[in-house]
Amino acid sequence: MLSNMANKPLFLDTTVLFSGLSFQYGISHKILLEHRTQKYTNEFAIKELRKILKEKSHADETAINYSVDIIKEACLIVADPSREETSRVELTDKADKPIVCSAMKLNCILITEDRRLRKEAAKYVETKTPEELISGRQH
Repeated sequence: MLSNMANKPLFLDTTVLFSGLSFQYGISHKILLEHRTQKYTNEFAIKELRKILKEKSHADETAINYSVDIIKEACLIVADPSREETSRVELTDKADKPIVCSAMKLNCILITEDRRLRKEAAKYVETKTPEELISGRQH
């Protein structure tokens, strides 16, 4: 059972999407398929996911499209934030800006497996690892 999930929507970053698809018995998979909590991701994360599935998993286009369809059933995919919105966020990896900005804009908890991103994003948005979300622990 996922604790505190009904309180606030979740924004799933690419690390969680990839793990959720790749490890059917993992925590990210449980979060991805939990239907009682609103989950979001954005077009940027989907684009990153497609790239990772192709490069790291060597998935073909049919498998990639099937994976994205699973994400579309589990999450609401929102448009990427504007350049103006992302310019207000200071992060080491500029590629993380669309993720953090979308989570902020939607007032979501950012769920990520990326420790550096969690640390930097915490000044803008609440962050948790999949394990913290499941256990109800705080970072």
